[in-house]
Amino acid sequence: MVFLMAFFLIFIVITLLGLSDAEIQHYNTNVIFAIAEKLLGPTWGYVAIIAVLLSTVGTVETQMLQFTRTLFAKSRDGALHERYARLHPHWRTPHIAILFIWIAGLALLLMSSYLPTINVILQDSITAIGFQICFYLGLTGLACGWYYRKVLTQGAWLAVTHVIWPAVSGIFLFFIALYSVPTFDWVTNIVGMGGIVIGAIPLLLNRKRIWSMRAG
Repeated sequence: MVFLMAFFLIFIVITLLGLSDAEIQHYNTNVIFAIAEKLLGPTWGYVAIIAVLLSTVGTVETQMLQFTRTLFAKSRDGALHERYARLHPHWRTPHIAILFIWIAGLALLLMSSYLPTINVILQDSITAIGFQICFYLGLTGLACGWYYRKVLTQGAWLAVTHVIWPAVSGIFLFFIALYSVPTFDWVTNIVGMGGIVIGAIPLLLNRKRIWSMRAG
């Protein structure tokens, strides 16, 4: 974490010192290419492009692992259908969860092709994901405060770190999310809130199935 913070800080400083405001605005998401080309020459600019492409591939693989792990964990704990926790008999990986992520990713890629530019896709996606992060981290904060509510009487430090601070943080994140909704365009609102609604459907269906099994 310290390395990442230092890396991004150094990169921001180099960007602000090496490029003017007009150049940063002009190159936009290609700012790495602009810095490499301006400081080291055109050859290194193309090397920077290759590095970004390889980094993008690594990011895609990381996101696939992250979502697959989430499906596997939630399925294993009973929040989603048990099919996502099934392991491949040979590779010992959650192959059904991986296949689902592939299909969902291809569907989103097809839908994104109807948007005008990559820049719009990135802006809408980042904003929508930020909204969803506020939602689930807000729930996490409230859940943490509720889970540790009994430590309120065990000292001020425990009360603040285990209950008050997480709960206040969760409420603040919900406030930020609701405050930001009127500033979003319709695409961002559909992606952000629609993703939450779609995610609630399998959760509720599986909870209904579990309750039916317990009642039977």
